[in-house]
Amino acid sequence: MEDRRLEAHIADRPEFDPPGQVWDFLVTGIIGFACIPFISGNVVLLCNRKYRPIKSKNVNLTVLSSLGGLIWVGSTIVVNGHWRRDRNSIWASCSLWTFWLQTCFGFCLWLNCMNVHLLVLYYIFILKKAAGGMKSNMIRLAGLLLPIIVFCICASAKHVSRIIRNGGVICVFQFLLYLVTTQTQAKDQVVGRSFLSLSISSAVFYYFWARNGGVIYNVIFHKEEYAQKFIADLQRCPSERDSREIFPSSFRDLETELKEAREVINRYHNQIEQLEEEVCTMEQKVSDLQQQVELNCSQAIKESEMSKYLN
Repeated sequence: MEDRRLEAHIADRPEFDPPGQVWDFLVTGIIGFACIPFISGNVVLLCNRKYRPIKSKNVNLTVLSSLGGLIWVGSTIVVNGHWRRDRNSIWASCSLWTFWLQTCFGFCLWLNCMNVHLLVLYYIFILKKAAGGMKSNMIRLAGLLLPIIVFCICASAKHVSRIIRNGGVICVFQFLLYLVTTQTQAKDQVVGRSFLSLSISSAVFYYFWARNGGVIYNVIFHKEEYAQKFIADLQRCPSERDSREIFPSSFRDLETELKEAREVINRYHNQIEQLEEEVCTMEQKVSDLQQQVELNCSQAIKESEMSKYLN
């Protein structure tokens, strides 16, 4: 009864635009049409997941992120109220669509798949370690999703959505609840809810095509040539040892190389000092030899003069 009075109050507000307007159908149609190539691109990635250029993109995380993006976009369309929903149907379940689908298995799944992929790249290129397989990635993803799952359980149990609509009370996760409250206020007007839906769908679709559009195009139209070019680029890349010597991968490597360079400089400096000491010793020996030669020459001259005088 309380929910019905609240919905009637919202519907009677002059600033509230009822669902089912031209903008609602237009935005829903645009998003639905954009989903067709989006889903087709993911199917291409799955069907060619053993293709060398695609295999390097971690297809499992990419497709799982796309699934989360689709759930996020679909639940956003439902939550924003682009069409009328039956109060007694599953479409009117606020906790299901707002917390579980839109927040947890939508936005957070989409975002955390990207975070896990970045973590894999960090392991490979920075730490120079094996990042693990699909099982390791799923464990990392589950760890990132665990806080938001706990949040959704608490929010559903405490009927946080009703509290937000009535009073704007800030609960455990203040930031997430603020986002939900802001979106609830913005979607009252048709322009606001249309902008929200288009913005979210654009973020999901743009990231996918910016990262995978080139390889999907080439695998469809230039599959063999692109694979050969990809392998040739890999062969032209410097080895791990050369790349570490030319481009240190971290400040720790740079400090190690700087320390080694200083040790080499000190070693050469000590060698130079030893050579200078040896040069001084040799100069002293040469001076002594010169004096000895001069002394011997003077004695020889005296002996020669004495022999001439005696004769």
